[in-house]
This record gives sequence, C-alpha cells and structure tokens, in this order.
Amino acid sequence: MSDSSFTRRDFMRLGAGAAALGVMPKPWALDNTAIGVTSNAEDALTTRLGTDSEMAVAATWARAFRLPATSSLKDRNKLLPDVLKPPFSFVYGDMPSADLLPSWECEVKHSDVDATRQQQEVAYTDRKSGLVLRCEVTNFKDFPAVEWVLHFKNTGSADSPILEAIRALDAVLSSPDGDPTIHYAKGASCSTSDFMPMTRVLGERGQLCLQPGGGRSSSEFLPFFNIEAKGEGAVLAIRWSGAWATEFDHPDAGPHFQVKAGMALTHLKLHPGEEIRTPKILMLFWQGERTRGHNLLRQFILAHHRPVRDGKPLQAPITNHNWGGTPAADHLENIRQIIAHDLPMEYYWIDAEWFGQGPWWKSAGNWEPKKSLYPQGFKPITDLLHSSGRKLLLWFEPERGCEGTPWYTEHAQWLLDVPKDKRVYRGFDAKADWDILASDPRWVHRFHVAED
Repeated sequence: MSDSSFTRRDFMRLGAGAAALGVMPKPWALDNTAIGVTSNAEDALTTRLGTDSEMAVAATWARAFRLPATSSLKDRNKLLPDVLKPPFSFVYGDMPSADLLPSWECEVKHSDVDATRQQQEVAYTDRKSGLVLRCEVTNFKDFPAVEWVLHFKNTGSADSPILEAIRALDAVLSSPDGDPTIHYAKGASCSTSDFMPMTRVLGERGQLCLQPGGGRSSSEFLPFFNIEAKGEGAVLAIRWSGAWATEFDHPDAGPHFQVKAGMALTHLKLHPGEEIRTPKILMLFWQGERTRGHNLLRQFILAHHRPVRDGKPLQAPITNHNWGGTPAADHLENIRQIIAHDLPMEYYWIDAEWFGQGPWWKSAGNWEPKKSLYPQGFKPITDLLHSSGRKLLLWFEPERGCEGTPWYTEHAQWLLDVPKDKRVYRGFDAKADWDILASDPRWVHRFHVAED
C-alpha cells in the first residue's frame, strides 16, 4: 500500500482490523521474567547494569550542577569536556545564567530516596530579586543515569525581571574521534512512516533542531535521542506532556558540540510567590556499541518508570481502536463481535470526532457527545463493555480549547489566547488536513537543518 493511496482517516480505520490479528490467549499472559529487570529497589542493587566507567561518568555529570565547575574524568571517557559547567541555562534580566550564578548564593542538600536513588538539591538564590532556582537532581546506583528538573520561584515582594530562554539541558559534549551522530525517531502523525528511526551526522557547522509539533509531546518526533560519539555516548530523554524543543549544534571543525533541550519558547515574569518548573531531563551514559545505549534505556524505564499495580509491574492493556465519528450503533455491533469471538481486548478505544458540533479539530473544548452519533451518550456502549468485563477508553485533549466552545467561554482564565493569524492546525494554511493524502508535500515536516 503506497502513501498516496489512503488518507489519515483511512489509516485510523485500519486500527481495529490490525488489533484483531494479534490474538493472544490472554492479554495479561505476558512473561515478566524474560525482561531481566527487577522492579524491587532492594534487589536492583545486586543487578547493577552500568560498568564502573559508565557509573563514574554519570556521577561526574551529577556533580556539575553545583559550582565551581567540575573536572571531567578524561581517563574514563572522551564524551565530557575537560571542565563541566552546570548543564542548564537561562536568561534573567537580560543576563545569561553563566554570568549570574557565580554571584548567587548556593546551597546543596543530599538525601537517599531509596536503595537505588540518591537525590541532590542544588538551590541558587538571587538576594537582589528573590528569585530561587532549585535543581532537583537524581542519580542512580544501578544505572549510569542522571535525571533532573529545574524550579524557579519568586520569593521577593515584587515582580521578577524577565526570565527567558530557559534550557533545562544546555551542555557542551566532545567527539574527538569523528563527527557526532544523533539517532532519533519520528513520532506519530497517522502515516506509514510513524516511529521511523532517523539518523543525522553533525558535520562541521551542522545543526539539528527538532520540535514535536501540534502542542503535543510526540506528534512529529519522539522525545528520545541517542547521542553517539565514537565508542560512547548518552541517551537523552525529555519528560514533558506538551511541546518541547531540542537543538544539536556542531559549530566548527573541533571536537566540541552543544546539546540543548527544554521548552521551545519561554519569556515571562514571576509574580511574588509564583513558581514554575521545566521538563524533566534524563541523560543515560553508555560505552561500547550504540545498541547498548538503547538497551540500557529500555531496562532503565522498566526498572524505574514502569507503573506498578498491586505490587506487580503493570502490563499495558490490549485495546481495540475505533474512530469517534462512527455511529454508536456501529460501535455496539463491533463490541458484540468482540464478545462473541472472545477477542482479548481489555479496552474499546474511541478516538476523536465524538464530541462538539463541527469538525473535531475545531471543537476541542466542547466535550459533549454528538447527538447525531451518540443519541444516548456512551452509556449503552459502556454497559455492554462492562457486561463482558471490558472497559471504554475515550480520547480527548485538555491542552487546548477552540473559540466558541464551553471551555473557551466559561473558563477563559485557564487559557492563553492565540492570535487569529497563528491559529493554524498542524501548519496547513488554516484548513482542515484530515483528508489530505499522506503523499501531499505539506506533510513533510520542515525542521531546521544547516550542514555544509
């Protein structure tokens, strides 16, 4: 099937059939033991997955959040520069943080979260304005990984100066034995290239800037990146539910290149008592083959970020995916067939277009079911699902509200208004894009790449 033969709506309709092909005896019958990762913090210490050298690199990175600058372990790695400065940046009152932080008060606290995690809190205070920057840094005893999030709070009695260009990650790395390579992946825009692996070699003056698009966290690109130098590297991950931005820059022929990550746009002031936070950042260091970085990331997520229910690692449910613009009668017939054939679907998933009065992309903020499609709401559907031990999963997006909807008119204080000349859904000339063929050139995401 070629890209030019179907639309995004057609693609979504493939979901139910594809799901039915993956029949298993029971959706919960997956074997946890094959993963080789424990969810018990005490047992994890006996299965440390980082080498001594990798763990030393991660420990050096964790120390870099507090001034003065940290010396790198050059006998253990080439990825970190000789001197490692705090790996974040911002501009405050038109002054870069690199110039401000040395004059701010710095306090460091340490605590053990559990048997595998140690937390370091580094607080910088500007006595003049009352701004406090708090860095919550977590390093791990079983993985060569460091996570952190930045908090900015105005403890003063007046509005703060302008705080802008906040980068939760802003660091210089080194690749002395060849150009660095960035491995990443496309996100999901309902096309045949969803989740496709991508690679960019950063030659001299090479630059790669990526954003997920659409105000979401994984539409155009996933927030995971494997940064490869020769024989070593680091996996970067961004934990954020909205739009993020990354930039990889190799400005000259030397070994050094810069990595930045955070929100795309920050330009604000804080009222007295107000506090904001950044996306959480993960850097996981590896040495050897690049695939080691990928495998360490998988094992790290399973060990430290996989949800647990009733003391056991949570298995994601198997769902049956359906378009919300489908009449309730059709959904009910689908569910009867699922029950009759005892298909192992735990959740019946109804996607967009079940709500509002017009096209779904113009109706976000009106979360009333369409009477023409669901005259009795969802109760007949949920009743039938519950009778067989199944549940309903309903799509909605609370991060935006369209003009004229109840959320827009009744909860204006929740929203930041977007000028009309910038209200472009997915960047397509302010027109609906749902039925545009996937081969249309407008689907090509134009991100900034400059490489000579």
